[in-house]
Amino acid sequence: MNPRVRDTLIVVAKKGRIGHDGIVFYEELNQHCNLDLDFSLDSDRRRIGKILGDVSEYEIARGAPLLSAVVVQQSTMRPGTGFNKLVDALGLSLPGEDRDTQYVRILKEVHDYWATH
Repeated sequence: MNPRVRDTLIVVAKKGRIGHDGIVFYEELNQHCNLDLDFSLDSDRRRIGKILGDVSEYEIARGAPLLSAVVVQQSTMRPGTGFNKLVDALGLSLPGEDRDTQYVRILKEVHDYWATH
């Protein structure tokens, strides 16, 4: 688990200075954490997915919500496809909930949690 990425995401979740109203773009995270990733490369997109997945799995194991929800694509304002796969793998989907509703719910859970921690 990458502690610098986790710490940055916590600042974002608390609606700190990094990001935009409680979210951060992949490229901003890349620059802020000096990850040196090139998102035009499949290998680097997989790498950021692994980094974010590790952080989120760590948070879920300690009873916190899916912290990687704060990282979004600038063009869609939504996380990448790996986020949905992780949600499904962790059993966090609710019956009948579409992806947009699901994302908004999880993002709210993250913001609410970190507002008090």
